[in-house]
Amino acid sequence: MAIRTLRTGANAHPESNVLQFITDLINTSGVLDISGTQFKVSAQSSPDTTVKVSLGRAYIKATSGNAYPVIMDADTNVQITANASGNPRIDVLVLYIDLSASPTPTADNVAKLAVVAGTPAGSPVAPNSVAIQSAIGASNPYISLGQIAVASGFSSIVSGNITDLRTALVISDIAKTKYLNLSEGQVINGQIVPSVSSNNLTVALKTLAGTDPSTSDPVYVRIGNTIRTITSALSVTKNAGTNYFGAGGSMFATKEIDYFVYLGYNTTDGVTIAFSRIPYARKYSDFSVTFNHEKYAGFNTIANATANDVYQNIGRFNAIMSASASYNWSLPATQVIINYPIFETRTLFFVPTLSVYGAGTTFTRDANGGYETYKVVGDRTKINWACLVTPSANTAHVALSPPFTIKTMPALANTDQMPYVGTGRWGSYGGSEAYASISLLRALNTSGASTGGATHASIIIEYEIA
Repeated sequence: MAIRTLRTGANAHPESNVLQFITDLINTSGVLDISGTQFKVSAQSSPDTTVKVSLGRAYIKATSGNAYPVIMDADTNVQITANASGNPRIDVLVLYIDLSASPTPTADNVAKLAVVAGTPAGSPVAPNSVAIQSAIGASNPYISLGQIAVASGFSSIVSGNITDLRTALVISDIAKTKYLNLSEGQVINGQIVPSVSSNNLTVALKTLAGTDPSTSDPVYVRIGNTIRTITSALSVTKNAGTNYFGAGGSMFATKEIDYFVYLGYNTTDGVTIAFSRIPYARKYSDFSVTFNHEKYAGFNTIANATANDVYQNIGRFNAIMSASASYNWSLPATQVIINYPIFETRTLFFVPTLSVYGAGTTFTRDANGGYETYKVVGDRTKINWACLVTPSANTAHVALSPPFTIKTMPALANTDQMPYVGTGRWGSYGGSEAYASISLLRALNTSGASTGGATHASIIIEYEIA
């Protein structure tokens, strides 16, 4: 038995010792970043019989378990062999580790590029793994970078002849749990992508490269205390024709709404996706399953959901729904997409339903609409609203419907020039109740007159969402 480490002065460090940290981090071989040009195979700017492989970094894991880091610090041209067979063929360009090579002092002769030529045929196929291993050495680990269609008698390789085969490296579970140290709801290599097709809204989780997650290019997210790996397409679609979230009602139709995107998990469905108007949910039971409810969440699946399934806010996007009866979705010209957990909306416009109490009292809605706004921060909503009121008595007031239902709380006192919440008219309230409207007393003049000319009545109020 031996217990080994690394120490200056030792002159025979085993390869596995040197590579231990990298090996622990890497689960599957691949290129460090496939969203750019690292190790990308491309045609020359003036096409000829060579292809260009761009500089980059990659990691190749051998069957022994050792993971080998590879750095190519300059673009490299690779020759494609002539084809005079009379039939086309398909070649594969690979990057491999030559384990039989005796390393130079800088180990610049171990990682190699090679083109494995396919067999010419009327309908050619690319070399399989057996053919590739036979060409580069049976024990040598490799990754495929590109596939090249080679015509009989070709004189140049153009972009249309090349298929990108690069895959991203996949980090190990221990790296995800021990080294990433993600915060709850934090996503790596993922982004929120909303889209509208035929008036239907789809919210998808894509990689930073803009593609669906895959085993070769996964997305990672911390849900609760576990880092989950997403390796397949994940999206939710809400079709037009239904007043989801109440977004097509008179209060919000044609107005931008900020929606919060959530990722959750259950053992049957794996990672699930949803979006909602509320930013503060922590578990499935915090949402409503009633389609037109203000706390509704649109899930990709709820067949196996349970009340305590954890859901994490991962970001936000904005969308618009048209009014009845089409309830068509659209995306605003300026999309504001936030790709990190955020728990507040922007200042948004709404059109509250206004009710006047007091015979003869009239009101005029603010002409520019600048004073009919709300903002959600956590589980609280702040309203800024104003209108021009001509009251008939000092008991006259205007009531408005809030953008979110107000949580049960003690009623405010009957006090001049103070807003209060309630379901009835102005007056003193005792006890508590759930409130469906906000009422605004008219501002009395200094003499306390009960009637008079038009008064600009306004309210700024913050309340907890029910």
